[in-house]
Amino acid sequence: MWNLVSYGLLAPPTLFIVLCLLGSLGAMVWRRTGIAVALVSSFCLLVAAIPASSSYLLQSIESIIPESSDLSEAQAIVVFGAEIRSGNRSVPDTLGLLSLERVFLTAKAYRQLHLPVAVSGGVAPGTDTAVAVAMKSVLEGDFGVPVSWVEDRSRTTYENALYTAQLLSARNIRTVVVISQSYARKLVTA
Repeated sequence: MWNLVSYGLLAPPTLFIVLCLLGSLGAMVWRRTGIAVALVSSFCLLVAAIPASSSYLLQSIESIIPESSDLSEAQAIVVFGAEIRSGNRSVPDTLGLLSLERVFLTAKAYRQLHLPVAVSGGVAPGTDTAVAVAMKSVLEGDFGVPVSWVEDRSRTTYENALYTAQLLSARNIRTVVVISQSYARKLVTA
């Protein structure tokens, strides 16, 4: 239940929408306070919806990532699944473009680092195949990259990290290279 609240109601933009509704309802009893809450949350919703805001936040986060990293301590490569496209009875589920990009970057990192690979990603709504299973199939079949571990229970990025950390901790692996879109480009080009 807490996951539903924390990932659903407490995350933008849902948080701002809920606050708009609560502010509107609160305006019936506490006029000024309710209107203020509705206006502030509406403004926050607008800012969150503007692409320039998300681009600025992404650039701010990416600017703190070092251009070159010492990866000599790394013990494994971890790639989190991003998306999978639903198939039908005659066509199986396939990886989406973001997942395919991550698989490509993982293969490139594997060739540079020669570390074991872990894939992570559960079954998405409307699909039958776990993202991790599809990534393993593409990595091994199309790129010739062996996959050592598959975590196929996760539904969110948080669960990707949590379940993969549990899987690797049991094997005494503590330091990993994580593949994601912008960071991975910097990592494998260094």
